[in-house]
Amino acid sequence: MYLVMAYRYGTTEYVYPVGIFKNEAQAIRAAKDHREYRGGKYDHRMYTLIVGDSYDAEEAKYVWVTGENAV
Repeated sequence: MYLVMAYRYGTTEYVYPVGIFKNEAQAIRAAKDHREYRGGKYDHRMYTLIVGDSYDAEEAKYVWVTGENAV
């Protein structure tokens, strides 16, 4: 599964989930659409998660999908 989180102006002060997706392409599209909808104020991280596994802090692997390191 892919979890997309939005970070206002790239900081962790304002962060919230955009959604959980079954494939990478859907997650990337959602992140890019959200960034456009919000006028570029949000950067996004896409986390790859395994259903049933638990994660602590930043253990989940992520890639930037919008912002400075856009795909």
